[in-house]
Amino acid sequence: MDLAGKTALITGSSQRLGAATAHALAAAGMRLAIHYHRSATAAQQLCHQFNQSGTEAVAVQADLADWQQTESLLAQVRQQLGPVQVLINNAALFDPGGVDTTSQQVWQQQMAVNLQAPFILLQQFARQPELQLSDSVHGKVINLLDRRVVRPRGGHLAYTISKSALWAMTRMAAAELAPRIQVNAIGPGAILPAPEASDEQFLRVAAACPMGRPGTPSDITAAILFLLQQDYITGELLCVDGGAHL
Repeated sequence: MDLAGKTALITGSSQRLGAATAHALAAAGMRLAIHYHRSATAAQQLCHQFNQSGTEAVAVQADLADWQQTESLLAQVRQQLGPVQVLINNAALFDPGGVDTTSQQVWQQQMAVNLQAPFILLQQFARQPELQLSDSVHGKVINLLDRRVVRPRGGHLAYTISKSALWAMTRMAAAELAPRIQVNAIGPGAILPAPEASDEQFLRVAAACPMGRPGTPSDITAAILFLLQQDYITGELLCVDGGAHL
């Protein structure tokens, strides 16, 4: 797909990997919908930066834990930017907790944001009239997962289960929606420290992978661009984790 002039919705894109993805897609000539939940100032500043440099960008708000708000998100974007050709499900919660310690609240929130919201958005994305009658690639979806779906580890039970279920949904949707929509996934490794992790913890985890070091946001955005520009790959998980899934 030629990305220039196409529209992308990126969830959780006011900061961290979402913002890095927005910059990469803007450089590719795309129009952007910057989704945020509470980070209104950061989202508006990012959009202002893009618009000043010639990239059309709008900020759209929704609580992805809320079914109705999530269901209306794509309509917000279509109203302002027209049909959406690219959906990047980036937003996620990453709360700690094991079998004995995961609370009902944590479980429900992780499932709502990490799994339910991507499903709702994928469904709304696929229902766009412009994508319904196509017999060739006209839409692309990338779900940000985690290398834990390949090699689970303790400590983030609800998160890992929600991402593993999202990986199953990625494959099922890829088979059902082909050839008009491609659905793929990326499994980041140690790219940025988790909010609750110290720099020391982060570097220790990164050093344990075969490559022996952390990755960078540009490693993820390069993988995203690769998948968006390929028209014969669907239902795949690309682990960008320095080999940590091995």
